[in-house]
Amino acid sequence: MLAHYLSPQQLSPLLAVLLSLLTGPFLHAQGFAYIPSFNDGEVAVIDLSTNTVATTIAVENTPLGIAINELTGKIYLTHQTPNTVSVIDATTLAVESVIPVGDAPTGIAVSEAGNKVYVANQNDHTLSIIEAGSNMVTATVAVGEGPFGVFTSPDQSRVYVTNQLEGTVSVIATATDLVTATIPVGIGPIGMAFHPTTNKAYVANFGSDDISVIDMTSDTVESTITAGDGTYALVINLLTQQLYATNSLDNTLSVIDLATSTLETSIAMPGGPVGMSIADDELNLYVVNYYGDQVTVVDLLTYTATHTVGVGISPIALGDFVVGSPLVRVEDLQNTALRVYPNPTRGWVQVNGLSANRTIVLDQWGRTVRVINETVNRYDLSGLPTGVYFLWMEDIDGQWYAVRVVKA
Repeated sequence: MLAHYLSPQQLSPLLAVLLSLLTGPFLHAQGFAYIPSFNDGEVAVIDLSTNTVATTIAVENTPLGIAINELTGKIYLTHQTPNTVSVIDATTLAVESVIPVGDAPTGIAVSEAGNKVYVANQNDHTLSIIEAGSNMVTATVAVGEGPFGVFTSPDQSRVYVTNQLEGTVSVIATATDLVTATIPVGIGPIGMAFHPTTNKAYVANFGSDDISVIDMTSDTVESTITAGDGTYALVINLLTQQLYATNSLDNTLSVIDLATSTLETSIAMPGGPVGMSIADDELNLYVVNYYGDQVTVVDLLTYTATHTVGVGISPIALGDFVVGSPLVRVEDLQNTALRVYPNPTRGWVQVNGLSANRTIVLDQWGRTVRVINETVNRYDLSGLPTGVYFLWMEDIDGQWYAVRVVKA
């Protein structure tokens, strides 16, 4: 696999880290999906290059929520009955630690920047905060009634908790781990998704069959989008500017145009669709079917199911369960024909030597933060947090190039 790349010794330390992530055990070229099954205590590991189960991992009973720290290569699972969190090493696929938390843990999220893990305890109405280096609970924060989902904002400065029993979302600042706001939403909120450039958060309301749109600047709901029956999980496709919603009670997948907040189409999804994740190339969606004991792979260009993968009994997989590669090629990062300036930049950056038809901006963890679907060679990064970014650019012949930019 490394034959197509420069050796890490030839790269700067940062690029060496990036290469090790892209080709190492945590971020594979095709990627993997980790699907916990609530009623049989196992995790199915799906190889996304073949859409088959490569292996299974035995874990404690009732695994429900999942979060993955791609920097450390750790997989975290909540277990409702034993009230624990399992920590799985992504290299060995072995359970390396089991952490006691609150009563009936459900959703879980990681802060890669702070190396912390946040766990919603449904019956305690609390949020356990785990220091990932020691695998110890270091704080417990009171949130709303019946907390269910936990989600980290794109800049990792905040954690959002959906409180299913009281119809609110709690906002926690990751710098202080204190609740900074409580936002009323619809009935029975569960899943969330974030748009990194519009600064909006979307909340799936299971009981009111709709989606609350939150302005993250003011922490207020600015609008509501009608969805299907039993709206559960949400995913945003930045390439197409669409929002996907699983509707677990009417067995559908809603496709919503973000520009108009209207339903484009509804796709039949038998078996009680619940959790879902999108591939790094944003061309395939992986939908977990609770009653069907399977994962459906949806081609997002044709809206058709291309594969059905059998997993364990009653999978839920609340959280982002797909790990893959952003496909940034190191030889393109070393392309001397492209000149980037100013670099570092506080806002605008220009790339000479290429006018791209389409550009995808990735952060240092390989996550898509912006998509530009027009021919440009000048980019405005002023709205992005300080850090390292990669401009992944496609020319008129379909060839991809990438350059590294430091946002100061």
